[in-house]
Amino acid sequence: MDNSFREKENEDEDEDEDGVIIINDVDELCFKDGDPENDLKIGDTNVSQLFRKYQNESVKIAKTEGLFVESNVHEILSLSSIFLPGSHSNTMISIFGSPLLNEIHQQIAPAQQIELCSECETKFRKVIKQATKESRHKAIKLLLAELSNDETLDENLGSVILKGLEMLPSDKLRNEPSEITLITNYLDYIMKGTFHDADKHIVQWPNTALNESKARKFRGRTKQPDFVVLIVHQFQTVANIFIGEVSPPSQKTNVYKNCCDLIRLGVFMKDCMDFAIEKGADINVNVLVSKII
Repeated sequence: MDNSFREKENEDEDEDEDGVIIINDVDELCFKDGDPENDLKIGDTNVSQLFRKYQNESVKIAKTEGLFVESNVHEILSLSSIFLPGSHSNTMISIFGSPLLNEIHQQIAPAQQIELCSECETKFRKVIKQATKESRHKAIKLLLAELSNDETLDENLGSVILKGLEMLPSDKLRNEPSEITLITNYLDYIMKGTFHDADKHIVQWPNTALNESKARKFRGRTKQPDFVVLIVHQFQTVANIFIGEVSPPSQKTNVYKNCCDLIRLGVFMKDCMDFAIEKGADINVNVLVSKII
């Protein structure tokens, strides 16, 4: 698709730091069928054709009712040619049907996923609950005992969680720290402990927009993500494989902001994939939404 909608979207975001409030200016937007040889098919069903039908239905809703951030995340993302799996709007279900949507999700889900050992997760939850309900000191003592008795805990982020507990104040502070304080004091080492490999993947908290987004946006200011993981190749960082947004605890129930973050992440991901495809790369981009709780 052309950049008309996405340019308009970012212009609105320049005026409102919280993102797009409503989308209804889509008069020139239309999605047409292309070469069927490039379409995604599942069995005899042309999924790409159904998706274009869904996109045009989203345009119709935008023109007649407007698309709202809190209730039309899927439709807003579809206007940037982004399909959001795993959860489905009523409009998606009416066009695709639930069985097909579930099958699409199964087919596009990553073949390999990193999962925390369920037994380790139970122990970590117990330790964290103790830190919350009783004291940091007792939680650290319990985790140290668990680490000495179970070697698998350290392989499943045990040392990362221990360091996190050690960084907590003895008593809960009444005033909430700033977002940057939460990032630098707590989230940074968690992300590095999970994703950072100095010779393969570099964790960064960028203070500029993604090069991939700059390549797509020809004018105006481009948004920047909170967190990225970059591939290292021939002594250079060459591509983003993880993109993240961070929100403090006070925003945990802020549906509007969380939906805006999801939309922004979707556009970031699409920018990276478009950029990679244009360069002839075969790359998967993952999205990470972190809520500091």
